[in-house]
Amino acid sequence: MTVFDHLAKTYYEFDQHLASLEFEAISRGWNRKEQKYAQFRAQNDQAYFLYFFTRLEDHITNQAALVIDRGMSLRSWKRRSPWRELRSLRTSRRLGLMSRVALLTEPGRRDYSTVKDYYEDRNTIAHGGTATISMPTVISGMKRLRNALRA
Repeated sequence: MTVFDHLAKTYYEFDQHLASLEFEAISRGWNRKEQKYAQFRAQNDQAYFLYFFTRLEDHITNQAALVIDRGMSLRSWKRRSPWRELRSLRTSRRLGLMSRVALLTEPGRRDYSTVKDYYEDRNTIAHGGTATISMPTVISGMKRLRNALRA
């Protein structure tokens, strides 16, 4: 079971619990409780989105490191030389996420654009904003990206 599978299982169990509470509030006409549970579910979606994103980011970082290491292992100095700067940026943690993604997939392609969209949502949420998150879509998307973005 991958970390994404484990997180998905946990997410769905907790979301189902909150949905049950929200449904009960709706059926009993408890408007304030209904709003409270709807807000809990939205916040839970954003929290799990951030957690999922950290796992995707870790995967991307590890896979990009493999690409850089392969470049550094080239025999010819001319072919190895461009990778030296990337290795230096990687070890200093100054190589940005989207630069790492660009080592794994071509910018402008579907996977690159999907990560970029997730990254923008991540930044919005992490800096106090809100984003509309469809967790079933995010879960399947991040699982797919984990398999697609490989060194």
